[in-house]
Amino acid sequence: MYFIDEEHKANYHWLMDKYNLSKNEDVQYESSIYVCAVPYVFEAIEEGEMDISVSPAFTAMKFSEEEGRHIPSHHSLTGTSRALLEFSVSCYNGYRIGIDDLIASNSSDEYFNVIIQAMKIRAKKA
Repeated sequence: MYFIDEEHKANYHWLMDKYNLSKNEDVQYESSIYVCAVPYVFEAIEEGEMDISVSPAFTAMKFSEEEGRHIPSHHSLTGTSRALLEFSVSCYNGYRIGIDDLIASNSSDEYFNVIIQAMKIRAKKA
């Protein structure tokens, strides 16, 4: 399995343990967790706010009445980490995202590989 670095790997294992999941047990959660474990995304995840009945991504988001959907809201998020966070929610519940925006916001090979790996997890190809 691809990880950006050891921190990404450690964050992934920590979240999988927190959600009491094993590999391929629930690919919706696992793919979302995998993306949330990326260090720049993980730092926006609020452990105290975490509800294991939903993706950890929701701790860094708020519901916008105006837009009628959850939007990234944590102050530490950048364009790249915001796009990854929305992608994480899409892996979890089918939240619609623009693939063009996702790729344009994540032009580095590292983040592109994270996107591909998350899709492999979600499709049970990992």
